[in-house]
Amino acid sequence: GSGTQDRVNLLTFGANRQLFVGGSFLVAGGVSSPLVAHFDPTKSHGIAPSIVVIQPASVVVANGGTRTFSMKPQGISITKTFTILNRGDGVITGLALALDGPGAAHFSIAESPRPTVAAGKRTSFKIRFKPSTALKKSALLRITNAIPGEDPYVIYLEGERALTNRR
Repeated sequence: GSGTQDRVNLLTFGANRQLFVGGSFLVAGGVSSPLVAHFDPTKSHGIAPSIVVIQPASVVVANGGTRTFSMKPQGISITKTFTILNRGDGVITGLALALDGPGAAHFSIAESPRPTVAAGKRTSFKIRFKPSTALKKSALLRITNAIPGEDPYVIYLEGERALTNRR
């Protein structure tokens, strides 16, 4: 799959050739898997997903990938626009967004995508990072849909606001 967004500390094999992974990650293979994940080679894994998320312009954000919001110079908030492209043959239905994780309160959905996207078409959404305190924040953005095997699409969000210099 798309791997993990943070460090892997342990790999071991279980029954039926399953691979178990442990580490300091929140996402593995594009799925929320705090600290522990597994891969089963006996199950089918899609090769060409219908959903592709792009941000910015033509940069693909992999399922399980990371997007960083940095405030330099320090500001009040940053909003990024993401695009969901349906590169499959069918209609994507049931699109919805949810934020999760320890720093989710510092991120918000500023604009939601359309819930249905025809084959070859796009829809956009916006995520805002507005930290109430300084330093690094992290959250998971879950893009849910009704496509078997492609739900949810997960993007790891990181944001950082610099400390202010006070004299």
